[in-house]
Amino acid sequence: MLEELLGDASAAVLAPFNGIMCRWEPRGVHLKDGPHTYATHCGWHQSTVIGLMALGATRVYHIHGIPWYYGRGRREVVTVIIPLEEGMLVALGGPLREKWLYAQPRDEEMLPERVQFTLQLHADLDVMKVRK
Repeated sequence: MLEELLGDASAAVLAPFNGIMCRWEPRGVHLKDGPHTYATHCGWHQSTVIGLMALGATRVYHIHGIPWYYGRGRREVVTVIIPLEEGMLVALGGPLREKWLYAQPRDEEMLPERVQFTLQLHADLDVMKVRK
């Protein structure tokens, strides 16, 4: 089932995925917020693509430009609001991953539980599965 999910997601975004991280969020208030960037946290190669997918309650993501990257001080550049609904796949890669941040704003309403999947390509040869 997971291999099928990774294969379908890879085909949909035209980028290979061979790994999945699963995070369970319990029912209730979610105070986690961003901004974050996979580029600064992980130092991944510029061609890296990650996919976000959820089951359960909808969480809102904000995708916004890095103000200091564009020479605009601390001001926001552009913000795109994406409600990550159950079954929806959002892919971040290339310049979007390098020059933009994602954030999960605080959500203080009581939400049902949900599971979020982060799909990625493991480049570690000891971890990566070779497919023929």
